[in-house]
This record gives sequence, C-alpha cells and structure tokens, in this order.
Amino acid sequence: WLRRAALQGHKDAQYWLGDCYYHGVGVPQDLVTAVRWMKRSARSGSMNARATLGKWLLPRGYLPASLLNPSQGEVWLVLAAEQGDSEARQVLGEVVVEA
Repeated sequence: WLRRAALQGHKDAQYWLGDCYYHGVGVPQDLVTAVRWMKRSARSGSMNARATLGKWLLPRGYLPASLLNPSQGEVWLVLAAEQGDSEARQVLGEVVVEA
C-alpha cells in the first residue's frame, strides 16, 4: 500500500518509502532508490523530505561520495528551513560555520 500511495503522488508515502529504502526496512536497502523517492517527496513539498534529503546530500556520512551533492543539499535545507524545520536551520548554521 505504501508503494501504491507513493506512485499516486502522496508526498508522505514517498517520504516513508524513501526512508524504508534508506534503512532497508521491508525492502532491500538501496540508497539510489531512497534518494529518488526522497527527491520526489521533496519536490512535492514535504518539509520532512526536504530536510532529510538536504542532510543526506551533504558530506556527513549519510550517503557514499558518489551520491553527494552539497550545493543541492543546501538548497533543500533552505527550503525546509523556510517551511519551519528547526533541524534544517541548525544544519545550515553548521554548514556556514564549517565553510
């Protein structure tokens, strides 16, 4: 049912399906597929997906180097922060301090 809802465009289902693929819960772990679903959810406006994807795309140990995209990660974090996500604001602050 989760996959069906995600395919129908439900942003929360897309988020949770991405999370399942990231952690390998109920499906084989697949980071490429996890990122793909998280992006779909983020593009649909999910604050949680934007914050999660933003963190994943930064070089912080969430993803292998081949999947990192720090500039895109920062964009997603800014969008999540603008929606009120406090953790996204915190991570952005850390990125600025690290720069």
